[in-house]
Amino acid sequence: MACTACALGSFRNTSHALSGSAECVACATGYSTQSTATVHQSDCYLCPEDNYVLSTSNSKACVPCGANAQSSVGTVDGCLCDPGFEPNSTACAACAYGFYKQLAGNHSCSACAAGKQGTAQRVDEATACETCPANTHWTVAGASCSACHANSQTPPGSVVVANCSCDAGYEHAAGPACAACVPGY
Repeated sequence: MACTACALGSFRNTSHALSGSAECVACATGYSTQSTATVHQSDCYLCPEDNYVLSTSNSKACVPCGANAQSSVGTVDGCLCDPGFEPNSTACAACAYGFYKQLAGNHSCSACAAGKQGTAQRVDEATACETCPANTHWTVAGASCSACHANSQTPPGSVVVANCSCDAGYEHAAGPACAACVPGY
């Protein structure tokens, strides 16, 4: 039988030879080693913040979190996406326009409420979502507010095109458009 070095996150010292054990011993959960072929349990160290140990691997190396992710000391099996970021395949991606995420975690971003459009901020609702301005209306989650048709107006925060009212001297024509009133009306 050939001898192989103990993988990262495990050790084997001379006392194991006396007990008849040929297996490397895993460091405690959340711990790793600086190198392979480690010979003492005291060489196991707790993986630092913004790193994690993958529990399903034979090698218990400390793996750095990717961009826009974080973890606490001794984390096992992955990091959490930062506020304003959500899991996307194997990384953390910024919340889309009109969406936000206030806390670190691997949950999806939330959409701005009806009557609000997105901003460049993505961390909390108060800064990520602003009320649709006057003379515009909300269209769909994550989109910019759309302008009312010509010769119409609406108050801030309007949620549908039907909130756009024709100006004085104009009436609804075909569709949502406003046309000038016929003389005498």
